Amino acid sequence: MKANRIQAYGSSEQLKYEEIPVPTINDDQLLVRVYATSVNHLDLKKSIGSDEK
Repeated sequence: MKANRIQAYGSSEQLKYEEIPVPTINDDQLLVRVYATSVNHLDLKKSIGSDEK
């Protein structure tokens, strides 16, 4: 599966789009397939280490 991950504090270049293993789930859990998502300004502020809202 693909994931957009923040690898370290810094610029938006720290967001890495990569292949990761599919999580294993228990009998009382379910796995949801997500077709689309976004990165917003709060994600970018988090990646530079800002606590501002």
